[in-house]
Amino acid sequence: MIPTSKIPLTLPIKSAADAVEEAKAIMQLERQGTIQGLYTRFRGVNRGKMKYWRFSSVTAIAGLSGHGKSAFLTMLEDDFCNWDLNPTFKNKIIVLAFKYEMSASADIIRNLSGKVSKPFAYLLSSELSNESKENSITDVDKYNIVTDEEYSGYVDYLDTLKDRPIRYIESAGNLEQLYNTCAKVKMENPDKQLIVTIDHTLLSKKLTEKDDGELVSNTAHIGIDLKKKLGAMVIFLCQANGEIEKVHRKENPDLNFPVKNDIHYGNQLSWACDDVLFLLKPINLQL
Repeated sequence: MIPTSKIPLTLPIKSAADAVEEAKAIMQLERQGTIQGLYTRFRGVNRGKMKYWRFSSVTAIAGLSGHGKSAFLTMLEDDFCNWDLNPTFKNKIIVLAFKYEMSASADIIRNLSGKVSKPFAYLLSSELSNESKENSITDVDKYNIVTDEEYSGYVDYLDTLKDRPIRYIESAGNLEQLYNTCAKVKMENPDKQLIVTIDHTLLSKKLTEKDDGELVSNTAHIGIDLKKKLGAMVIFLCQANGEIEKVHRKENPDLNFPVKNDIHYGNQLSWACDDVLFLLKPINLQL
């Protein structure tokens, strides 16, 4: 939240003529083929986003626990920094990743997991071996251990990630701290465009908020401020509330699809978003 001491007494006014000129300039850039956004590996999602993910936008990604929200966000962040996909933006972006739910190191191992097609547990040498026995409580479990050769290859890949323009914020703060952190980075890097990802909306610390509903509502306001004042691309992760798991929803195929009310405090958040993505694994819910 922007400190009240810095809030001006009046709001800025833009003339219709200025707005029209801005609109014409945007349309001209697009028709001339000037790339204004970032591509991802998900072509269908790119199309749904009207070609690519644009700056000065707010997107919410919702879903139940275990349905891949954080993993999907990791892939998006990876693609935004993939210069084969987005050569136009090399050295021109900074990703501010507010990782309140998991550590940055775990996020990087998850990135590696996708690249080498190995489970997260395997990369931690914690995947149970087929040789493990279940006959006696005295039997020692055996685990698949990453070999020296594999580890060397993994290290080589991980070292290629060191120069990615991603900055991790692992300590949860309040919304004023979140905004000020983003504003500081933008002030120090005026030539770069910001991507702000927040994992997730209910994990920010409360400042003046009385409950989670007010926290989510204020998070939505912060998203608008980041979008309009800093020109950032903002991506929120938010939790679904489990309504879709209820028996009457499962039994009626017409109710198998997620709606806004399936998101925790969806009404407080969705109004601020340009679009909302809902991740769902129907097989997990017997839909």
